[in-house]
Amino acid sequence: MKKQKGFTLIELLVVIAIIGVLSSVLILVINPSDQINKAKAAKIAKDLKLIEKAFQLTAADDMENYDLYPTESELGLDNPQIRTLVDNGSLKYISRDIGLDLGSGVYRYDNDGDTYVPTNCPGTNNAAGHGILVYSISGDDLSVVNELDRIFDSSDGLNCGLIRTYNNLLVFYLSD
Repeated sequence: MKKQKGFTLIELLVVIAIIGVLSSVLILVINPSDQINKAKAAKIAKDLKLIEKAFQLTAADDMENYDLYPTESELGLDNPQIRTLVDNGSLKYISRDIGLDLGSGVYRYDNDGDTYVPTNCPGTNNAAGHGILVYSISGDDLSVVNELDRIFDSSDGLNCGLIRTYNNLLVFYLSD
């Protein structure tokens, strides 16, 4: 009797089925969309910290004109986009290549108190519109926003801390 070389069709199908089951379990465990949202949130967090640092460095250069975070009237603009502040030189310590992107959101600087985010946070900044970046968010961005809350505020909820939400606005409070 001659010994057969190779695999039977059944053996190959069983191996393919096992590989398929293992790969689907692996995809469920890894959850690629969750990993993508975490990476997106990390990039946004880095951008927000860069913007905050740019404000601090700019204010250090120009202390006689305004405090750490200038009001919009001191900048001569009403609720300007961060991109405008970068392009016109008001935020000179930040690269023009900064990628501000969360869904369809627009990053705006508000320090005149005309954007109000109500909070009941004990011992924190409850002032309306004090030194904040605001941009609109959609429902698809909520997992990214929750990850930002985890990064900045150890997941304390979206009502207190540096990251807050209200009526489709995401607010990042610049620290003093």
